[in-house]
Amino acid sequence: MLSGRLTVDLGMGVMGLTAGDLVIMDTNAPLRNEAYDVHVATLSMASRRLEDMVGPLDGLHGLVAHGEQTELYISFIRSLLESLPKLEERSLPGLTTALGGLLASMIEVRRGSENAFAQSGQNTRLLELQAVVDARLSDPDFGPEEAIVEVGLSRATLYRALRAQGGLAKFILARRLEYVRRLLSHPGEDRRFGVIARAAGFEDESQANRAFLARFGTRPGTYRAAVQRAEPDEQFRTWQRELR
Repeated sequence: MLSGRLTVDLGMGVMGLTAGDLVIMDTNAPLRNEAYDVHVATLSMASRRLEDMVGPLDGLHGLVAHGEQTELYISFIRSLLESLPKLEERSLPGLTTALGGLLASMIEVRRGSENAFAQSGQNTRLLELQAVVDARLSDPDFGPEEAIVEVGLSRATLYRALRAQGGLAKFILARRLEYVRRLLSHPGEDRRFGVIARAAGFEDESQANRAFLARFGTRPGTYRAAVQRAEPDEQFRTWQRELR
């Protein structure tokens, strides 16, 4: 909330929101709201992207943060909205990473010290695993067994941490596809898709093509063309694709 007043019912009772408040909501769930001269910055984000940023989403629907908890986040969003039309596309992934860090930090504070401690431990394990996976993406032989050995955690611990992501194999596939998508988004990247797919550890270009379509809802060539021909005034929509 940047200004004004908003009343919202997310199924847990009516809440009043004012400037400086932030609410996280699942748009698949029913909701009602009434706005009063309101200026709201709304970021629509795919659940899997949010999960990559902040960890498991349990209990996030309806979470409201106030005051000092949101000050840094709102300042970032204000600056982003002002600067986005002038930014180069290659800077967009970094903005998404910064947004994720701010969101994760704010959610930890809001959830309270005991829950935040548990969540922080979970997030730390996921970040450690992500670093291991990302460092080995180009190796087509790298899979769940190798990840378990390198990250130094038990199979049971990893599968508990990755339950929401569908397990370790799906997590590794998602990281490979995210790497491909980022390369396709880069204006200076002119390698053909097969070369990019192999750089992400895919041995079969057709398999990579099908997996990309299944995850992002568009074929790699179509995605690359759409991103690279975007005009400056389309930058916000381009960045929104970073959140999908």
